[in-house]
Amino acid sequence: MAEPKKTIVLISSEGTEHEVDAAAALECSVTIKNMVEMGVEGPVPLKYMNSATVAKVVEFWSHRHHHGDIDGAGGEAAWEAEFFDCTIGDLCDMLKAANFLVDEKLLDRAACTVADRIKNMSVEVVRDVFGVENDFTPEEEAEERSKYPWAFDACH
Repeated sequence: MAEPKKTIVLISSEGTEHEVDAAAALECSVTIKNMVEMGVEGPVPLKYMNSATVAKVVEFWSHRHHHGDIDGAGGEAAWEAEFFDCTIGDLCDMLKAANFLVDEKLLDRAACTVADRIKNMSVEVVRDVFGVENDFTPEEEAEERSKYPWAFDACH
């Protein structure tokens, strides 16, 4: 009789449990790997990650584990495009999760997706998208615009 597949349970901020193949989690997350190596047992609380984000992380890990590393090329490009077809807010949640879980592949791919989305936006639009308040005085902003005009020009 085959040995049952080992899983790790991740618990979101709402208390939702998400099961992930242990091999996939250990392969993709330095944080999870370190916890297991230190002998931590039981569910892994991810109290700063909502259920939707944890589900996306589990999906990403499962895909990587079964299909190899994701590099945005070849047949994986279509899967990746669909996977990252979400709001900037959701991408930022994935970035935070990838950073905490120390998953360089997810961090890299999510960051590249955010960069691609904002590369043709003006500074004002990027500020609005990320909810960043302009804390420059009009004089300071004029000085920065004269020193770095390329940074304030929208590409479209």
